[in-house]
Parts: sequence; structure tokens; C-alpha cells
Amino acid sequence: MKIEQVIISQPFNRHMYSFVSNGLVQHSGSLYNNNKGDLNAEEYLQINAHKYNNPTVVTYEEFNEMYYQATQQMKSNFKEVTEDQYYEALECLPPMKWRNISETLNVFFISEMLTADLSACYIKDRANNKYYSATRSIFETDEQLVDIFNQSF
Repeated sequence: MKIEQVIISQPFNRHMYSFVSNGLVQHSGSLYNNNKGDLNAEEYLQINAHKYNNPTVVTYEEFNEMYYQATQQMKSNFKEVTEDQYYEALECLPPMKWRNISETLNVFFISEMLTADLSACYIKDRANNKYYSATRSIFETDEQLVDIFNQSF
């Protein structure tokens, strides 16, 4: 199954309503057509337009670019948090990618993603005994995290 199009809302809010493959909305027949076959996007939207915020159909490539841009906007710089907030985050779920990223900076991510590859990232600055948090990609390198941390202040 190759995804050709995606049904989303405008303005885009990082949510997709359904996929379109081979000109048909996936699983729409069983949901909205008494199992008589999947609906095309126009038929699907006629039935469901009232449920969605200004639904529209975009190509899969357009959706991927929109989603990428939206997740980039979710990233944040590091801000100071309390020691209690840091340890609560450290203990709420098993930490992910917990490691030293420099001589004085220790980092971990909360193991539950906010979306895609973004998670809450926490840094302990051992040199200053301070704690920080930001929304960052789990795929950012140690060097990138250090640069982002230094640029945050």
C-alpha cells in the first residue's frame, strides 16, 4: 500500500484524518459504507466534513513537509527548572539516552515521545549545580545538544 494523499485540517494542527491509497480512503468502507468498499476522498469528505476543521487533501510529500515544519516549531531552547522537577522527570519513566555530553553536562530524555522524535530533554549542569529542560529531538547529537544548550542563555 503506497500512501498517495493525506486528509488533514487547515490550518494544519499536526493531525491527519486518513490516508488515501489507490484513490481510496483507507478503511472508509468498513467505517462509513457498510463494508461495501472504500470511499474516494470526495465521498469521504462529504460524509465527514462536519466532524473536521476545514478538511483538505494534500499529497503525502506535502504532508511530510508540513509535519516536519510543525515539529520543528515545537522544539524549544533550554530553560532552568528546579532540582525537584529534574528528578521527577528522571524517575517518572525509565530515562532514554542518559549520558554525559560534556565534562559537566549530563543529559537524558523522557522515554515517552511528545510527537514523532521529540521528547522532553533534561540536562544537569554539574559545574553550576543547575537543571534545565527543553523539547528536543532524540536524534540530536551530543555536539548539537551542547550548542543548543549554550545558545539558550
